[in-house]
Amino acid sequence: MTITTKKFKYSALAKIIIPLCSAALIVGCNDDNSSASTTPLNPVSPINPVAPVEPSVSQPTPVELPATIKLPDEAPSPSAEQFVVSYMAKSTSIAVFKSSTPKYSNWTLNCDSIDSISATSSDEFGPIWVVNKDVLDSCSTLEIRDESQSAQSAFSVSQADLGKAFYVAESDAAKKVEGSRQDGLLTAKGLPQTGTDVIMPEVVKPGELPAPPEGMVALQLYDAMGDYTPYETMNLHLWGTDKNPDSGCSGLSDSAANSDWDDTSVQPADSDKFGPVWYLPVPDTKSGCFKVIFRNANNDKLISSDIKIDISKMGKNRTLTFIPGSSTEYDTRENAFELAGPSSNLSVDTLGAVMVDENTLAWKGGANADMIQIMFSHDGKYKVQEKTEGNDTKKVVTGSSIVLQSTTLNPDQIAKYPPT
Repeated sequence: MTITTKKFKYSALAKIIIPLCSAALIVGCNDDNSSASTTPLNPVSPINPVAPVEPSVSQPTPVELPATIKLPDEAPSPSAEQFVVSYMAKSTSIAVFKSSTPKYSNWTLNCDSIDSISATSSDEFGPIWVVNKDVLDSCSTLEIRDESQSAQSAFSVSQADLGKAFYVAESDAAKKVEGSRQDGLLTAKGLPQTGTDVIMPEVVKPGELPAPPEGMVALQLYDAMGDYTPYETMNLHLWGTDKNPDSGCSGLSDSAANSDWDDTSVQPADSDKFGPVWYLPVPDTKSGCFKVIFRNANNDKLISSDIKIDISKMGKNRTLTFIPGSSTEYDTRENAFELAGPSSNLSVDTLGAVMVDENTLAWKGGANADMIQIMFSHDGKYKVQEKTEGNDTKKVVTGSSIVLQSTTLNPDQIAKYPPT
């Protein structure tokens, strides 16, 4: 078993936001569930090779805390004939966060060809301008000036900006970035948000893999979004055979079982983009039982429970389907899709991350991901919206994020939190 560790540094704002936000989501993009950039764990070797013996794991109790940090309100939504610009101040202190006194109401947006444009609104985080299309007839560059008319930023504008919202962060005042005011604040505080939107994979109804041959039953995993690939290195730990019964179960032919916990030889017979299937020989296709654990290439459990397969409850297709993270049985993949498959709602399961110290998060699910980020929300909600590029429309999840960097555990961290 292996874990991936991500090390990150964050500002005073982030140190306060992380423990106080009421909901957080860890996101790994393009995760293939393999084991690069990892710290090895001690292997678990069962005393009884038939039934696995694993260390006990404490079950933390979820704690929900109210958010006490005020984040910027969203800017007004522009019409197709407008665009919005927000200036996000880097110097806003933690003490000012609780202040409601506007500090930027006298800032202006300027262009030599027109009169200065007063801020449409402002708060303790900075001023906001809703700019009409006719400004573009006279100006290709706009300048932000403070209350003393000192220039703070200058940036180009064009017809392509219409219908969009932008921010200019004090930390990079020469750059106009499309995004929300919360994105701008975090960027100004050293937490860039570019590239942190999460594109939801397209939901496609699965077909069925071939039925099991005579004298066999089939076990399938339905992985709707491809989160648990590669499938060819998944394997089963099996026990309860006709030669080695366990707790009244002897419904699996002994030749189908692996020899012990470290034996990964029971790999899928077939797979497609929705998951793998195993065909297992049984003495009787109408009765009996056996036990199974679904595992990935690192022998991590894909479903936390040990599963008892009751052959008598299988349908005419002699097949059972499971979804990673759940021990619920489904007759077919189509049934799993309809009852528990993906939807437009964002959901989280089987994260398994551990906060080792204030700078290090250990998460075995993040191996080989292109990027790991913590997406957080002060109210536990994430915005899902449709974005169209050409003829392609995608559902995109947006929210405030902290992007993590890969590292390895040092000796002190391993001593304090020994891998198991």
